[in-house]
Amino acid sequence: MAITIATGLIAVGCGSDDESSDSESTEAEADDGGDTDEGGDSDSGDVADTTEAAGDDAGDADSDGGDRYGGSIIVGVDGEPAGWSPTVDGCSDACLTVARHVYDPLVETDANGVPQPYLAESIVPNEDASEWTITLPAGITFSNGVPLDAATLIEMLEVSTAEDSRLLGRLGNITEMTPDGDLAVTITLAGPDASFTQTLASVAGLVFEPGAFKADPVAFSENPIGTGPFVMEKWDRGSEIVLTRNADYWRTDDSGAQLPYLDSITFRPIPDEDTRLAALESGDIDMMNTYSGSTVRALDGIGGVSVGRNLGNQSTGTLLNMMNAPTDDMRVRYGLIGLSDQPGLIAVLGGEDISPPASQLVGPEHPHHSLDAAATYDALQADDEGAQAMLQEYIDDPERSDGKEPGSSIDLTLNCLPEGDFVEFAQAAQAMWSSTGQVNVEINQLESAALGQEVVGEAPDFIGSFQASCWRQGSDQDPFAFWGGEPAVGNSTNYANIYDETTDELLNQGRSTVDVDERQAVYMAFNEHMVELAPIVYAGYTVSALAHADDIAGVDGWTYPDGTPGNGHAQAQARLVQAYLTGQ
Repeated sequence: MAITIATGLIAVGCGSDDESSDSESTEAEADDGGDTDEGGDSDSGDVADTTEAAGDDAGDADSDGGDRYGGSIIVGVDGEPAGWSPTVDGCSDACLTVARHVYDPLVETDANGVPQPYLAESIVPNEDASEWTITLPAGITFSNGVPLDAATLIEMLEVSTAEDSRLLGRLGNITEMTPDGDLAVTITLAGPDASFTQTLASVAGLVFEPGAFKADPVAFSENPIGTGPFVMEKWDRGSEIVLTRNADYWRTDDSGAQLPYLDSITFRPIPDEDTRLAALESGDIDMMNTYSGSTVRALDGIGGVSVGRNLGNQSTGTLLNMMNAPTDDMRVRYGLIGLSDQPGLIAVLGGEDISPPASQLVGPEHPHHSLDAAATYDALQADDEGAQAMLQEYIDDPERSDGKEPGSSIDLTLNCLPEGDFVEFAQAAQAMWSSTGQVNVEINQLESAALGQEVVGEAPDFIGSFQASCWRQGSDQDPFAFWGGEPAVGNSTNYANIYDETTDELLNQGRSTVDVDERQAVYMAFNEHMVELAPIVYAGYTVSALAHADDIAGVDGWTYPDGTPGNGHAQAQARLVQAYLTGQ
């Protein structure tokens, strides 16, 4: 049973699909998101505004589910990663849409932002959250036949906390892992961490087969092995990712019929928004995701298609590298914010009237949202005169960080995607920042995987080489799980490379307390401090959409293993374990 303790910790448990289970749980998703890596937050969830077709419900099957089996669908996604290994490769929302069908997550974040067990049967903390016991269900195997038990979970977490792992920053506070029988592991942390289940709700909690990874990490990145409902049959880079039904998958529906229903899913990377939209309209693909305001609007005009919109905590804007000149200097960051026309940036992204102006890492409905932080960002954004003065002070500084001669203009490279609204977005930012003659902006167009690599950097430090980059940032995840880490340098999702004493202090305060009100106050202060550091030039909060042909059901109606409803498709990440074709 899912139990909410008064302190704000969550002791959670869920069972299998067997009717004998008396467990309870709730649902859903997180991300890891955007062109970011991975997500989910302990105090809130994304609010979905869906317009799904009637009957899109995983619970209305015949008793044996027989009329749902069979068929294949094609899903258009906006990109693909360099590989599929959670410990090696970055994973954006498009990547997670695929990966969650190969890997089961230990934990999913529900519609209220609370982490609940998915593959795990239960995850229970001690009193101060310095120890967590994960119990696994019996009888689950990876798609290569290796059993999932306490020993393989420990081995997986050892791989995830290796020095060269992308996940070290998230899981580096693990000091000991002790098996408790065949199916339970007690994890001891370096100190209290109330955000630990939020960490497991991210890519850090995707369950992969550690033996196969250690045998050949390169081959594993190309052909991943998990416990999920589908198996990767083929990956033709730039063309398609073909997943086929896992005949030995452990989940059943509420009538006892084995999941999944579909025979296969083909994911096609189609970065160009217009091309992806045209493919859906023509029937070349059956489903697509988008984070473009222009495309979200266009989807409403297509017949025979159900569209689910979502406005969460992600925002679109420009990420500034705080460890690379010239954006390592606060005067430059403040100057770029002040020269930016936020409504103009929202407009070129197609977000007028649907994308509220962003000011911080979480949206206005989130409990960590700070009115003081919003006021501070608005003041920075409106101060054109002050922005020019800041830039000029940097320009005239004989010790300026870029090493150029005093009085010379600032050179800045803006990395951005070469398709869709991002082309106009980069051009608009270039015009705004160059308008005073103080900054020379060069646009560097990069495909999604290359752009992400420029931001994330290489193991073990994960300090990107970019100066400024188009980016979607923000997460439902606990701020420590996303921006902090042990060690601090080494967290692959600290994209702006924010390493300062106040940030570390606030993040550690937040993750160490189990008092909900105290955590809220600390994380509001964290958001205020982040605005003062100014690592992001914000446009608007991102409206995402998942659209699919009307003959696909079960998209919005996925459930947890115990039958509790999930939260649909937060951040346009489809979960198709219970999807089926109504014409079967």
